[in-house]
Amino acid sequence: MPKIIEYLLCLIESGIVFAFFNSLMERRHTSKLSVIPIIFINATIAFLCTDLSISFRAIILVAITIIGGYIVFNETIHIVSAFSITSLFFFNMIDIVFGLFSSLILSEQFYDVFFESIIRRVILCLIIKAVDALIIFAVYKMFSRNHLETNRKIWILFSLIISTFLFVTVIFTELYQKAPENSSVSTLYFTVSIAFFITGIITIFFFTYICSSFSNEKRLYVLQNSYNGIKEQYSVQSENSKRISKIRHDTKKHLQNAKVLLAQGQYDAAERLVDDMIGQADNIHLEFSAATGNDIIDAAIAVKSAICKSHNIDFKLTCETLPTINISEIDLSSLISNILDNAVTAAEETNAPQVILKIFVRGEYLNIVSENTYSNIIKKCDEGKLTTFLTTKCNSAEHGFGTQIIAEIAQKYDGTCVYKYENGLFKMNVMLNYSKTRVLCEQV
Repeated sequence: MPKIIEYLLCLIESGIVFAFFNSLMERRHTSKLSVIPIIFINATIAFLCTDLSISFRAIILVAITIIGGYIVFNETIHIVSAFSITSLFFFNMIDIVFGLFSSLILSEQFYDVFFESIIRRVILCLIIKAVDALIIFAVYKMFSRNHLETNRKIWILFSLIISTFLFVTVIFTELYQKAPENSSVSTLYFTVSIAFFITGIITIFFFTYICSSFSNEKRLYVLQNSYNGIKEQYSVQSENSKRISKIRHDTKKHLQNAKVLLAQGQYDAAERLVDDMIGQADNIHLEFSAATGNDIIDAAIAVKSAICKSHNIDFKLTCETLPTINISEIDLSSLISNILDNAVTAAEETNAPQVILKIFVRGEYLNIVSENTYSNIIKKCDEGKLTTFLTTKCNSAEHGFGTQIIAEIAQKYDGTCVYKYENGLFKMNVMLNYSKTRVLCEQV
């Protein structure tokens, strides 16, 4: 076959792989053209390895695909590796299945099917590449529903499993070259290859199902967290409503009593009565209300400060009036709620519970600094680019998402989370880029 056709086939295969990557992962550069050079480089190296043995060629293809994906896309190495090995596994399996099927139909040896006629090889290869694209698209649809949120250990385990699958396909191809030319043997190999291909599809399905379960569990946590916040706010407002009803019920009587006291010249007693009425009215106001000028932040602070007060936690707030913040209200609510929830949960386990919150702006970054007392052992966990902390609660399956959500929101807005914990005091500084320029650039 002419070399140019071989190179074009390598180019098509490389294009399918990186289109798959581009659909699932965020590019390191905003330009869509940044993917094109790596496609040509990948295809060129694959073409130069055409004459190598199947084993060496598979190793080189896996290596250059992982390296190329890691360079172009802003994703962790274990996710890039998993996608690279998965795509190459399916390419190999489809080649094997079609080769064996064609061998059975044409009653020819496996390699004669592809190399006896240039025209037939081109037609078969184009059909195979079309099927490659369809299968990779199906794999993309399975992965695209889950936002790649699964634990790193699960990703690594999946990579090892799919690597084993790829290794088996390479050995399978090597063995078949030495197999006797027999229709019954070809049928057996074809049946085994179909079964192995289906096993690969089932493995992908189960992995994406695990991803989906993890994503749903996390989403449930966020919804439960939001529900708890609303319930807490309702509780506070309900208590204030009862106080208001009581004050309204008693106000007329108090005023009548004050009028009698004034008529009798008992001015001190009347003054004390009025002071008591003012004190009752003051108690219905939430502390720290309208502190930052941002309704979402103020509402979250108001509710959590009331909870701190009811739990005898010393709550202190230092803040400044904030400018317009170009951050999603859902993200902002989730961020503040999780920061304060974690702080309150940790603080209430200590002898002298305290939560300190500082909110201010420096440049184009919103800074949210929380400090709280803690007594439990801190369990740190690095999930790729995110640093999180494991829950110390007994029912850990239902908890532990808080710091992960905080870290992901910070990452989403080109920010970061900085943690420090010592001498019984846990400090967290969350920085988010709130500038309008950054938001507009993302929308273009």
